[in-house]
Amino acid sequence: MEGSAGMERIHRETERAASLKFLRTCTLLSCSALVWLVITGCSETASLTDAGLRDAGSRDAGLRDAGSPDAAMDARSLIDGAERDTALFDVAVACILTEETRTETESGLRVVHHHGQSFVSWRDRAEGMEGETYRYQLYRSVDAITDEADLAGAELVVSGILNHSGQLFGEAFRPLERLNPESAMAMVEEGEPALELWSGLWVTTTRETGCAYYAVIATDVEGKALEAVSPGVNATVDPVSEGVALRAPIQRYNSDERGVYSPQTRVTGTPSLPLIVNLHASSATGGGAGDYGDYYNYFGDTSMGYQDGIPSVFSVEETHSGPQLLTMKSRDTIVSPDGSRGVETHWFGYVADPSSGQGRYAYPYTEARLLWTIPWVIAHYSVDLDRVYGEGGSMGAWGTMTFSFRHPEIFAAVYPNRPRFYQRSLASLDGPIDGVTLPNGTSWEVQHDSVAFVRVHPADLPFLGWNIGRKDGYATWKEQLDMVHALHDGHHGFAFAWNNNDHSGGVSAGEEIVRWYPREKFARNLSYPAFANSSIDDDLGSGDPSDGDLEGGINLGFDWTLHVDSSTEWRLDLRNGLAAAGMQVDVTPRRLQAFKITPGETLSYEVTRGGLTLSSGKTTANEHGLITLEVVSILPGTDTSIQITH
Repeated sequence: MEGSAGMERIHRETERAASLKFLRTCTLLSCSALVWLVITGCSETASLTDAGLRDAGSRDAGLRDAGSPDAAMDARSLIDGAERDTALFDVAVACILTEETRTETESGLRVVHHHGQSFVSWRDRAEGMEGETYRYQLYRSVDAITDEADLAGAELVVSGILNHSGQLFGEAFRPLERLNPESAMAMVEEGEPALELWSGLWVTTTRETGCAYYAVIATDVEGKALEAVSPGVNATVDPVSEGVALRAPIQRYNSDERGVYSPQTRVTGTPSLPLIVNLHASSATGGGAGDYGDYYNYFGDTSMGYQDGIPSVFSVEETHSGPQLLTMKSRDTIVSPDGSRGVETHWFGYVADPSSGQGRYAYPYTEARLLWTIPWVIAHYSVDLDRVYGEGGSMGAWGTMTFSFRHPEIFAAVYPNRPRFYQRSLASLDGPIDGVTLPNGTSWEVQHDSVAFVRVHPADLPFLGWNIGRKDGYATWKEQLDMVHALHDGHHGFAFAWNNNDHSGGVSAGEEIVRWYPREKFARNLSYPAFANSSIDDDLGSGDPSDGDLEGGINLGFDWTLHVDSSTEWRLDLRNGLAAAGMQVDVTPRRLQAFKITPGETLSYEVTRGGLTLSSGKTTANEHGLITLEVVSILPGTDTSIQITH
């Protein structure tokens, strides 16, 4: 800004900022004082002059005499109402300053507030390679930021913001990628254009209702300021109203317009569809969250990253051929704080010493993101709550075990393709991982021990169907046996298939799992039989990859029809499509709905075939309220019926 006109504008904005700073003190007064200011007109700040402000502030400011009896009565009424409704009072305080949820300077510094977050964007100080020498600091204050003294008293929200930070997340995980002029840019409001090329962006999550001013200061890569505060240029001159609210993602692309397969993947809005949560394999080089479907960008709070405002993306697409269902895809990787690389979090999180001051721990930040996005997708797309499934390959399989499998309140069944059950690596933004614990004191190795998790969780877990190659390389064959034994001992529902291939070739073994245990068999409101000790199981061996059947499976071939799950009876028909002759298997009812069993209870059972009783008698529930019928006989091409009654 140059010349007399520019100086006059700075003078005007400085005076206005001082007036608004005075008015801010109004919002810090008691409830009675607030009502007095409303009565005297102090709330209509846009029309008050400096003189008016001084006058309003001096009118019997002690409120010893509130004016007329009617005014006093109105004041008491307003105070009582405010005390009854804190939320309403908060809104009134915030709006003393302004009701505006957006502000913009002539230089392009812009703040937009919605859904509990403030989106601060600006024009980068330089474009292309020259911009690589710049970093940015974001400040927030309840008072106008007009000079260096104000800046010193403001909250430093975040420092070291990279150039071109307005890019859509997933476009750039390395410095050279941030220089790409073809990059897609993020969107801060649905229905509005995306940010312009060479824009910066950071998002703050509101912690309490109020009003705020912002400043964005350019620095060098070491954090040394390269410019002074200049209201209207790098500092806002008008406040924005901020409120605590539920956060929401921003739809960047519509499924109707995403590529040649849009007709096959567009979201129709059909309610009550099943949902698959797909966790991608290793992809540290970057990328988005799916090439099709509705596409969203969103910004986390401090529970989702080492600092507030870390961006991410997810997509939701619909399958129209075969079973109609929705698939959600998201992104595990984050950008390192210095912008030099992508950091894979193994669908868990990473070691950090966050800006929130909580201390150096292994934080489940990525799991927190999933626990926010999945419920939002379920609600927004009216998903069938009982038919949510987890799947993923390789690293995505690891995440399916450490995250999806551990949330039976969300997932009906999970299908990890080539998982690990003992995690051996952990991402870190803050040094070595040896001895690191979660904030609750649990070591990260124990947290990622899926076998141990199964052994201490006898209650219903999602059905688990998985596959791998004996020569996988990323996961050991021994840990597969450990998981089979843990599931078997806990009478959990599972199936396992393998071949003699490496990590890539092990993918095909999953065809047997999908063949015999399709997702449609499972729902959180539907009971099913868990199997163990099938006489047609293949030989796992001792744990050496060369020992046992090189290809095979556990609990394969079964199918069933559930007829009754009532308060008095549980009954189904059972068959096996792989049985070449008579076979036997142990059967445990799982995820019972109406038919409840208490520990130690004695129940009656009958196993029949073609109207003939094969076995019958009494059985007693174990300490976890589970019963198992052992050595149930099955013949090829014939149903075996099982009935259990109280």
